[in-house]
Formats: sequence, structure tokens, C-alpha cells
Amino acid sequence: GHRPGDGRILWREIQGQSTDRFYQPFLYGEMVCVNSETHMLKIDIRTGRAMEIVELKAVVNNPPAVMDNFAIFGGLNGRIFAHDVNTGYPKWNYQLQAGITAPPTTSTAAVLVGDASGVYILLNARTGDPIWKGRTFRQISAPGVILRDKNLVLIPSEDQTLYALDSVFGNDIWRYHAKRALTHQPIIIDDMILLPITGNGLFALDAGTGKEIWKTNERLTPFDSSDENLYCYKSNSLWILEKESGKTISQIPTADITDMIALPNKQFLVMTQSGRLLKLQR
Repeated sequence: GHRPGDGRILWREIQGQSTDRFYQPFLYGEMVCVNSETHMLKIDIRTGRAMEIVELKAVVNNPPAVMDNFAIFGGLNGRIFAHDVNTGYPKWNYQLQAGITAPPTTSTAAVLVGDASGVYILLNARTGDPIWKGRTFRQISAPGVILRDKNLVLIPSEDQTLYALDSVFGNDIWRYHAKRALTHQPIIIDDMILLPITGNGLFALDAGTGKEIWKTNERLTPFDSSDENLYCYKSNSLWILEKESGKTISQIPTADITDMIALPNKQFLVMTQSGRLLKLQR
């Protein structure tokens, strides 16, 4: 655990086995919750001690979507299940026909999940009851997006199509056809959808129509924006783009990057492949 102000290590604890892979943690009260492929851990945020370890009801390879006290997982056996963080027990489950490799997505009281056969479903996050269901032509390996304020659900598929659906009824609003399989989650900034496509670049689409606004030749990952600029990263560089046109303003070499997170006060947190944490000022 690191102190946010200066990055000093407050505690260091070893959890699980050396072969375990842990996924993105989330805060729950005074606890940090984190899962491996088979277990969920509740860790005291002040000491790093594991207060509870429970076995999950299916093997997973992603973090959950979180809504209230539910951590909602998609299993490799196709089972969607809501794990009650308070009690440590499953609340509901729903079975899809193929394995789930993309993390579920939640918004208000709904959860969106897609499987390896291309089936997608929107469920009531509190009860697990289906709201609507559909299918793409190839597997879904990236999480979708629920945009309640725009009445829109976005589903990227390896059939090279981004599906924009009505969030209430699930019918098509528009489709964007790419030249490569879509394996990254769309990112929403203002009224623009940013779609990273491996081997093809970063594409900016109009959220209302799906029409292309601009594209870059580099496959960049956006993580923050200002009124005029868009901040992205690649494997070993930070990029600043003009938001309206996608034109490159600056490219800054960095260490090999695992992730970048926008912080308050115009700051960035950089996680490198060597395990270092860096804080940068915009």
C-alpha cells in the first residue's frame, strides 16, 4: 500500500501463492477487495492484512464490475455471478453458453456481459434477471460501455464491428465497421467515442451517429482530457493530441508503461512494467 501524497510504502504483504494472478482491486469501506482466478480477498486498507478469503463460484480471468455491495464476475465457464462482498456468498447467477473473458460492465442497476460465442446480455444487477439479449458474429473479448445519459450501450466485437444499441430495448441505433477485430474497450470523452484498434490506430467517432471524426496511425490508449487536449499513452511514450482533430501536439518518451491513471489537480499516475509508480504533473 502506497501513501498517495508522496508514494511512500505504508505496508507490504504477500497474499496467495506465487502462481496466483491478482486483478484490479477496488475499495469497499475500509477494505481493499482483490480477486485471483479462484478467490476473493478482503484486505484491511490500513495494515494490508487479509481479513477474509472466500472461494469464487467459477474460475475467472478478470476483475469484477462493482455495484453497491455486489462484485459481479464473468466466469470462464460462462457463468455470470454476483458475489455479495458483505457476506462472502453469491447472490445470483446466470449461465451463458460460452466462456466469458471480458470484464462485465455496470451502470446504475444494470450489468452488461459478452461471451466467446458473441452473445451479449444486459441483466438487472441486483437480481440477475435478463433485460435484453443479442448476438454478434464473433467472440466478444473486450468490455462494453453503458451510457445511460445517451441511452446507449456500446459493444465491441471481434467481428470488426462496434454495435451501438438502445439501452432500454437493445435494438440497433448504429454500427461502425472497422478493418480489424475490436479487442479494446471504447472510451467516452464528451460526445466522442475513442476506439483503439490494434494494428489500425485510434479512431474518434461521433457518439450520436457512429461517423468517423478522425484517426491516428498509432494505437494509443486515452486516459484523460482537457478542454482542448487529449492525453494518451503507448507502450513507452505519453502522447498529447488536439482533441478536435487528433493532431499530435507532443510525444514524450517514458519507461515501459503498464497503465496510466488520471488524478485530481491535473496529475497522472504512471505504472511501469518494472513495478515503479510515478506521479506526473500535466
